[in-house]
Amino acid sequence: MRSNRDLTLYALPGLATALPTLPVLVLLPQYYATATSLSLAAIGLGLLIARLLDMATDPIVGWLMDRFPTRWGKRKPWMLLGGLLAAPALVLLSIPDPSTSLLEMVVFLCGLYVGWTFFSIPYNALGAELAVGAYDRTRFASAREGATLAGIVLASALPAILKASGVPTNEQFFAIALITIVTGAATISFLLALVREAPRMREAETHHQRDDWRSFLNSLGKNKPFVVIVSAWLVNGLANGTGTVLFPFFLTDVLKTTEQQKNLLIFLYFFCAILGLPLWLYLSRNRDKAKLWLVSIIIVSITFTVVPFLPEGAVLEFGIVCVITGLCLGADLALPASLFADVTDWDEFRSRRKRRGILYSSWTLTAKLSLAVAAGVCLPLVEFFGFRAGEPNSQFSLDVLAVVYALLPVALKMGVIALMWNFPITTRAQRSIRRRLEMRERA
Repeated sequence: MRSNRDLTLYALPGLATALPTLPVLVLLPQYYATATSLSLAAIGLGLLIARLLDMATDPIVGWLMDRFPTRWGKRKPWMLLGGLLAAPALVLLSIPDPSTSLLEMVVFLCGLYVGWTFFSIPYNALGAELAVGAYDRTRFASAREGATLAGIVLASALPAILKASGVPTNEQFFAIALITIVTGAATISFLLALVREAPRMREAETHHQRDDWRSFLNSLGKNKPFVVIVSAWLVNGLANGTGTVLFPFFLTDVLKTTEQQKNLLIFLYFFCAILGLPLWLYLSRNRDKAKLWLVSIIIVSITFTVVPFLPEGAVLEFGIVCVITGLCLGADLALPASLFADVTDWDEFRSRRKRRGILYSSWTLTAKLSLAVAAGVCLPLVEFFGFRAGEPNSQFSLDVLAVVYALLPVALKMGVIALMWNFPITTRAQRSIRRRLEMRERA
């Protein structure tokens, strides 16, 4: 088991990279709808285009990582490159004005997303390689996601802090971008300098021949645990992406919350997620991770069915929803990631190839695809039924917004339950796979 020092240094960059999450993934549609002349449909289209272009880089980055390890490490140089690409793009994205075009928004988003790809794929793969046991992997995933949630909580509090410091509202995104760059430079530098990667594989153990993509995809298609977990991750991402994209509009236009109430609800949701992580980590020590994930999904789904019926001004009632669903968010973040790390072991065992880079590129690609589809479908959908951001809306359009925001994710979550109910890699199975891999390497 890795030391707490390595665990902490590994997790801290998650805090820095999470700081722009709220402005970019949650608030950007609303922010650009008011700061520029772009329509919601155009913004949704721009998000979809940027994500689709970004997704093309995922398999390339994964392939480069697996194919070309460097003398400075197999993962670290790519993480550094990602940070250097993402920083200037984030700054440019944070300073829109009324003349900002759709093309400019897409270019800035693509720069940010590509930089994030070069960082996140090796970052996730590094965590799976630093921790090899089932519980230790949940420990590393929980620490990473806990730091990420702490960054999101800090990001939700930053607007109030910046406002109290005299920073105008239209300059707060830019200020958050600068804070992200400074924090990221420090935490990523500590990780790169002080945490050693897993020992490099012997040449004979590495798959160096020219990749046949058709046979590679065919082998993945025959890998049932991989197909199941990635399919579930896609459907779950569509559910979460729908809620993420429509969350600020639901608060502002349906519940009619003030800016202070909206920030407080966001803070409450992610703060409860941090509180819930240790609970799910404790439960995963002696329980099946897949079943625990499904328990959290069932709790969230039952809770969210009441949301469309909340009246205007029901801030307290929605706060209770945020507490319950926030406590379950920790499971939604840590447990699937830990399960996927186990799937990479199974892939190595059955294929006799170490290809975590390309496997994790499929994981991040799936997450991006789900967010892109959610933004590209949900925003035009609610606009089709008459909803307009920042304008008076009919009761019908607000009802449609509430139903799409709350009940569509619940329906999608039912699909996740169906997919994961009989997931084959249990904790006992993972331990058996690890033992066989270690015996093979010793031989």
